[in-house]
Order: sequence, then structure tokens, then C-alpha cells
Amino acid sequence: MLDKNEQIPILKGRCVVKGVRTGTALVLTRSISAFGGIDPFTSKIIESRHPQKGESVKRKILIFPHGKGSSGFSLYFHMLRLTGNAPRAMIIEKINSLTALAAVVSEIPTIGGPFEENKNPIETIQTGDKILVDATKGCVFRLAEE
Repeated sequence: MLDKNEQIPILKGRCVVKGVRTGTALVLTRSISAFGGIDPFTSKIIESRHPQKGESVKRKILIFPHGKGSSGFSLYFHMLRLTGNAPRAMIIEKINSLTALAAVVSEIPTIGGPFEENKNPIETIQTGDKILVDATKGCVFRLAEE
């Protein structure tokens, strides 16, 4: 595992839900609606015209600009957790009440913006990157490829 004392975080934001997770990044280039945007039984993005339609959020570090829609957003993330299809962690550029509630009810370690030095997680991290999310400290680290 990464010795956090030896590496500088690539992002530093605010803790929304505590926890530490490692995994593969899935970067969404547009906001997402969980209600009708993610199938909780397959974990796939089903929102029509979404650039990442067909991608699975299961066990990924999900990175996205913000959530959209209604209070159903948190219900769908809770269903993702109950079906075993939830992301390992989330990094959200612009945290709002929809995304914060979804993180809390689904118990997904989450970091929200604003980020130090005005960094944008969607520009800083790429899909497929291996990262460590220390949501408790609000830090994201890039992991070395093995």
C-alpha cells in the first residue's frame, strides 16, 4: 500500500463520508442522474446520451461533476449498495445535497469540492487510473502501476 507520508496528494478536497479505498477510476464527463441514469441491478449507466453510457460503476472510484435530479438520487445509490453494485468511493467536483445524501445513505467514502488550487478532479484523473481515496483526510493519491 502507499505510504502517504512519501507522496503528495494529487487532489485535496472536503470529507463528505469517511473511509479509505483504493481502486480504478471511472471518470464521468457529465453530471449523472442516478434515478433512471444508473441501473442498480447491473451497475451500468443507462442514461440516454450520457457519454459513459454502458460503463459499470461497480467497485470503481466514481468521479463526476455533480448529481442531477430529485431525492430519488440517494435511493438509487442505496439500492446500488444493497445489490452489491456500489462504487468503492466517490469524488464529486461540486457536492450538493443530492450527492451528499447519496454518499451518506450508501456509506460510500466520498470527497467533495471545492478542491485546493482549484483543481478539477475530472481533468486531474483519467478513467483507468489506479488511485487511493482517503476521504477521511480529503486526499486522493495516484498509485504506482505494478
